[in-house]
Amino acid sequence: MIRLSSHAGGSLTIRAMETEIEVRCGRDRPTTPRLLRELRTLEAMTAIFCRDRHGGEVLCESCEALMAYAAKRLAVCPFGEDKPVCAKCQIHCYGPRQREEVRTIMRYAGPRMTLRHPLLALGHVLDKRYPAPPKPSAPRVRDR
Repeated sequence: MIRLSSHAGGSLTIRAMETEIEVRCGRDRPTTPRLLRELRTLEAMTAIFCRDRHGGEVLCESCEALMAYAAKRLAVCPFGEDKPVCAKCQIHCYGPRQREEVRTIMRYAGPRMTLRHPLLALGHVLDKRYPAPPKPSAPRVRDR
């Protein structure tokens, strides 16, 4: 069972089994509709993978940690609403271990998404058709 509780200052506490995660809105979770849909797609894929490979009805600790990591990375994506799918992105914001874990999850759950979550799967396929935008430049700091 997952319990949510909000706090003053815009933070949220998520409790799943014995795990408690403090989420700061805007820094730990995406806020735009496009990024939230991408996170929901990844959460659905991870749930399929974890249920079939790790057993159980809720995410295991490692899958839960990967989802928290992915949510943080999406929240600070420099592309924002124009973010391409990760396979076409010029910036690799995941660490090598997490990137390989997500690839494994997507390879397994991708074909199963069309039956279990057809709208999310269709949205992801449509997102893959768009080219990646140019890499955003970092704001310049002036010398004094």
